[in-house]
Amino acid sequence: MAKLNYYSGFTSGLREKLTKTRFGRLGDPLYNRRNIRTSRVLMKYSTYVKLGKEDLAKYSGGLIVILKPKEYFENPDLSKYDLELGRTCIIYYTNDEDWKKYNPKDQSKGWEDVIELDTDIPDGWKGHYAVNIRNSGEPEISDICLSGKHTVIREGKKQAGLGNYDFDFASEDEMNNVCYQLAYLIWQVPDIKEFMINNFNSNVKDFEDVDINNSEKLGGIKNYIEACISNVEDECKARNLNNNKILKEIRAMDKDGNTVCPLCLEKLTPTLFVTTIEQDEGREVEGNTITEISLFHIKGLKSGEFNHAAFNLGWGHHNCNTIQGNKSIDETIISLKKIIANNSN
Repeated sequence: MAKLNYYSGFTSGLREKLTKTRFGRLGDPLYNRRNIRTSRVLMKYSTYVKLGKEDLAKYSGGLIVILKPKEYFENPDLSKYDLELGRTCIIYYTNDEDWKKYNPKDQSKGWEDVIELDTDIPDGWKGHYAVNIRNSGEPEISDICLSGKHTVIREGKKQAGLGNYDFDFASEDEMNNVCYQLAYLIWQVPDIKEFMINNFNSNVKDFEDVDINNSEKLGGIKNYIEACISNVEDECKARNLNNNKILKEIRAMDKDGNTVCPLCLEKLTPTLFVTTIEQDEGREVEGNTITEISLFHIKGLKSGEFNHAAFNLGWGHHNCNTIQGNKSIDETIISLKKIIANNSN
């Protein structure tokens, strides 16, 4: 039998859900390359000066400090922090006022627009500044900030962003921990085992060839699913990830060990993981792939913190996740209580 993984025995939709947790998000055009979380991060100057060397060293994929023009040109303390333009930091122009006041083309220092040379190498970039000024009579946009049909090739590399948000970072080991713990939580959803077996019997094409071959070698899909569950449980035990007490404390599980939405605390069902959300009439989007279940961060992702980590993640309703936004679960509950209290009078 081929080696099992955290996604073994899952439908294609669930495999994709787990895989997506390994990647950072899209966002500001300078950050718009969707990289794996171990990749180069872009960090604002205000965050950089707060962190110590030990935390900064954790960003193994490389680190670029993003300076506002004023932070570079009017900052007498810049030299204290080992920041060198074009080596450890760049200037990012996002408004017309700064562009006119501190125009890099007026500096006569041979500064160049930033470009990416290699996504997978910490120092796989060069340049001194990037520009993303769109709401102006004469827009100024660096190649690195272009996207879609406007994306260009510079020195053999497609320019589509320079790195991830620093708060999206996770080490390779932590990403594996997250994936195994999230898989463990999926297997704790009531009736999930029967759901996978029924899916396999009715739509075997939704599973990988290795799943099909493994199930045949083990005498059927039921035996194979049992093996997949045991593999995740054994791996979680070896990594100290199967602590149900903590999973209940962070609201990822109920008192009976069932996986629940961390916000509303309702039990999750297997079909929600593969059901796309219902769209409002008149606002439908073609190719919608958003499902009823989303990834939840119990404590929100914040700069300078490493919150994409085991025991800080769960599965919950897409609508509940929308309510949560960037806040922690605790902060969200406090906000909801205020809303209810204000409407009780």
